[in-house]
Amino acid sequence: MAIINDILQGFLTTVKGMIVTGKECFVPAVTVQYPTEKRPIPERFRGMLVNDASICIACDKCVRICPVNCLYCEGEGKGKARRASVFTIDYVKCCWCALCVEVCPVDSLYMSHDYETVFTDRSQMIRDFCQDPIPPIGGRQKPAEESSDNPAEKKEGESNSGRAAA
Repeated sequence: MAIINDILQGFLTTVKGMIVTGKECFVPAVTVQYPTEKRPIPERFRGMLVNDASICIACDKCVRICPVNCLYCEGEGKGKARRASVFTIDYVKCCWCALCVEVCPVDSLYMSHDYETVFTDRSQMIRDFCQDPIPPIGGRQKPAEESSDNPAEKKEGESNSGRAAA
């Protein structure tokens, strides 16, 4: 009697599995054809770390809070005239934690929505924003209440991709 019970139990289990499989055959696919289609990026997405060196006051708060020591900053001047003369980010070390963004008093650091960055050499992964002030593609993401769809309101020399015109 136990053998017949085992055979019946095995048959019912197989039928249950086939029912689940059958249902999944008729559900539309959720695959995104990546190069041509892209999923929408959430507002709080943390992409590449970017520094706007023109407003950075070289206070070193970001350097001190960084858990992996990927930031290096040197400043020139005193008081309100203090500006960063060297500000480097080592993307090899960066863990995209955004602690430096939270502690920045002038909001010069931000996480862009750039995630398709390709480096062909490790030396390219160390970036000095005082020497190369152009932000990665994606640029600064404005909060919803500040964003504008009017292209006439863009700053002169700024393109749609967030890179300054050369």
